[in-house]
Amino acid sequence: MEEEQLRHLYLPWECKSRTKLELGTLRKLLTLVNFNTKNCYLKDLINMTNLRELQIILPFNIENFNEEELGENPPIIGSKYFHSLTISSLKPCLKMDPRHFAHLLSNCTSICKLTIWAGKCELPEYHYFPSQLAYIQLQWCEFKEDPMPTLEKLPNLRILEFLESFEGKKLFCSAQGFPKLESLVLARLRNGEEWEVGEGAMPSLQRLGSGFAPD
Repeated sequence: MEEEQLRHLYLPWECKSRTKLELGTLRKLLTLVNFNTKNCYLKDLINMTNLRELQIILPFNIENFNEEELGENPPIIGSKYFHSLTISSLKPCLKMDPRHFAHLLSNCTSICKLTIWAGKCELPEYHYFPSQLAYIQLQWCEFKEDPMPTLEKLPNLRILEFLESFEGKKLFCSAQGFPKLESLVLARLRNGEEWEVGEGAMPSLQRLGSGFAPD
């Protein structure tokens, strides 16, 4: 069938609530945009063994999820070529369960790029992140807690763009944090008052952009 030869699929931002798409036969798909678990089957992703880029639009929920043992949940991503994950939300009220997020990230072992545009977001502990992540963009994430203690432990992170994503007043980078970070952008931190950087942090930094939103 012709649809089984698809390489790039861009779904609409929103589908009717009763719409349920079966995508499990799209084994040659390279790019999938606007995937959500309301209108798509999560189990279909494991069949996309050539997938390179995935954009998830909330809601994203895992049914029958084992909350006690994340490793006991079935795998989500089946492509060894997968390198870019984006998570976005059309509605600020939508939030991904942090346990589901942790399981998703732990399945994305080969990604080097992570983008999150979400109104409400909570980062999992750093060991759930793929070790080869080199680029992270966080925008409109409304973090209540400083995410730097998690992000600074990522061993290969080179670019971090942090845009309108923190509601607190103080950011802290500990000594020896961000060992390979080369570019850091901190923009439009509305409540930001202080950024403390420990001695020896960000030894590879070459570019720094920072700014606060006007009142």
